[in-house]
Amino acid sequence: MDKRFKVRIFIRTSFTGPAIKDGQYAAIIEYEGKTEVVTREVSGSEDETTYNRLVMLAMLKALQILTKRCSVVIYTDCSFIRDMVGQNRPDAWKRQEWKKPSGKDVKNKELWQQYLEESGKHGIEIRYSKLHGFQDYSDRLDELIGGNQNV
Repeated sequence: MDKRFKVRIFIRTSFTGPAIKDGQYAAIIEYEGKTEVVTREVSGSEDETTYNRLVMLAMLKALQILTKRCSVVIYTDCSFIRDMVGQNRPDAWKRQEWKKPSGKDVKNKELWQQYLEESGKHGIEIRYSKLHGFQDYSDRLDELIGGNQNV
């Protein structure tokens, strides 16, 4: 049985889908404290970015604040991130010197490299949820991204 500290991370971005525009991201990190559920928050923004990149930024910022080895479940509605992690693509890209089978460079290489570094510290599972499954944090996540989620 995995005795690692259990953490849940809930991610939201200000937009989804294919676009390049200014965007915000937020994540709420939840874990059991000694006497109650504890949450921490991270948020940020980036100009001229993509949805996938915003999700990666939120995921990395959340993982980087974890100080113990953890068993982490990340909730997102980003099927690309779920699929890439689920198929162990970052490991394959690293072995292929960050090139796709087509020979082109992997997009967001620096973020995927950071992900590999962080994921080596934790057991990570990505759960896809269109509704995120975290209604308790929905309003707070909207506040953190400025309340302007454009789906």
